[in-house]
Amino acid sequence: MKYILIIETSDKANSIAICDSNGKLINYKDEISDNFTHIELLHVSIDKLFNECGIAFSDLCAIAVSSGPGSYTGLRIGVSSAKGYAYALDIPLISLPTLELLANGMIDHIDEKNENIILIPTIDARRMEVYMQMFDYQIHAITEPSAEIINELYFSKFLKDKIYYWGGSGAEKLSDFFPDNHKLVHQVQYPLARYGVSIAIDKYNTHQYEDIAYFEPFYLKEFIPGKPRVKGLE
Repeated sequence: MKYILIIETSDKANSIAICDSNGKLINYKDEISDNFTHIELLHVSIDKLFNECGIAFSDLCAIAVSSGPGSYTGLRIGVSSAKGYAYALDIPLISLPTLELLANGMIDHIDEKNENIILIPTIDARRMEVYMQMFDYQIHAITEPSAEIINELYFSKFLKDKIYYWGGSGAEKLSDFFPDNHKLVHQVQYPLARYGVSIAIDKYNTHQYEDIAYFEPFYLKEFIPGKPRVKGLE
């Protein structure tokens, strides 16, 4: 049996999972940190998970990684690690759109699955801005990923005959503005690797691979570093 390693570091979760080539989730490990400690935890977590499962790197048939949008640093760490593993093992690299991955996690916590519902996975982009995208109940994209600044007036553009389910790290801070037909999926706060199993398997079976040399994360917005603070000059 061959396996796929899935890496997710786009938000506060340092999350990894292993599934077999038939799409069965074998095991996973999620560690949440406000300090974005992916660089310290990722490779240690992978080694621990492989030991727990009795799986060797030579048993892998592909590496899948969350591709963004999300934290600039988190995405760089996850994608760089995935590219390194894929190159060293000479196996395919698969990209998992982060907001689609989140939508996969959300749908499992929604009882009504029909054409009247719309999923809105989000990632916190600080203050009242979020990365977001809309999906139907079959996880087909309705909109493209976008960065939106949300306030109470923003909700006037939504249809009143649909039910909107919000999830992810950007959703809770918006919930005070929700009209009656908007609901919070509180069980899904962060993208987790195990939410990406079905996407990874579909792309593996249809040979939708990335070019290891040239693949880059999807940041959505250009990274603008803040000015370093110098003690005594603040």
